[in-house]
Amino acid sequence: MKKILFLILMLIMHISAFSQVGRETVFLKDGNVVKGTVIEFVPNQSVTIASDGNTFVYKLSDIEKITRDQSFVAGNDVSESVYTIHENGYKFILNLDFMAGEMSGLKWTTIHGVQLNKRSYLGLGVGFIIADDYDLHVSIPVFADFRFDFLEDRITPFVEARAGYDVALDGFSGFYGDLALGCRLRRFSVSAGVETLRGEDVEYGSRFVRKGDFYVYDDNHYEYQALNFVIRFSVEF
Repeated sequence: MKKILFLILMLIMHISAFSQVGRETVFLKDGNVVKGTVIEFVPNQSVTIASDGNTFVYKLSDIEKITRDQSFVAGNDVSESVYTIHENGYKFILNLDFMAGEMSGLKWTTIHGVQLNKRSYLGLGVGFIIADDYDLHVSIPVFADFRFDFLEDRITPFVEARAGYDVALDGFSGFYGDLALGCRLRRFSVSAGVETLRGEDVEYGSRFVRKGDFYVYDDNHYEYQALNFVIRFSVEF
């Protein structure tokens, strides 16, 4: 009899433990929290969750986030989650640029910033440029980055703007600016745009001129400027 009771107890414990697997927590924008199991997820529309013998259907627009063991989820596929993309908070982006124009070459950049809301992102970036502008150009751009998504979805067009300073290791330092349009598919995106580098005054020679009763050397200067077309590939974390 004791063995039977023991087996029944173990079975109950096993069923209870199994019932906790896959349980999600739904955080609603009105402050309510519902714990249960997501039994249906309709992209961009609704989530159905079973909790304590009841079934609830919530519109995605009414949900702040859905978690499972502190991870954002939607249905059974984490990669399909709209929350991992649009969730407010820290976001890290890696970029690889192909530049063509007055300064052709490659640019690697990283951006660390904050997803302000479901459409706006603001960050600070740093990178490394190696290019050819009639001579070798090697520099480290430091910049602010702003991006706006046109849709609150995994696939969305966006516009991105950058402004900062390009610190030359070999070449000309100066203002760095960039404006691009692109499209993101989940965590990956591709964009195209234009960028400019306006360098500090560069001395390119001198001449012997008369000033009053004396002849002196007068340095010639010009403002360096490069305009490029850029294709950018990015991945978000």
